[in-house]
Amino acid sequence: MGDLTDLLLAFENVNGVTLSVTMSLVNTPNGPDLGVKVSADSREDGNGGVRCLGSASVICSATGLKHLRGVVTHALYALDFQLALAEFDAAQTKRA
Repeated sequence: MGDLTDLLLAFENVNGVTLSVTMSLVNTPNGPDLGVKVSADSREDGNGGVRCLGSASVICSATGLKHLRGVVTHALYALDFQLALAEFDAAQTKRA
């Protein structure tokens, strides 16, 4: 589990966010499966306020990956893409 913990910690540090990882059973046409959701929240602003900056959800069997670390990494890539798009949009808005 150390490598998964290190992966999540590195993502938090690089992006300046707090991560939440949720796993749940989901019903699919092929039967029950495992769903993984990663969410990134802003760090506390001093007034106790945080906001969700993005989230990504994947269904394990749909990724074609065999290990949980791979599934979480896949979800983090999707989340990172969302965070990058939001950052790009914010930069464009500041220019206008």
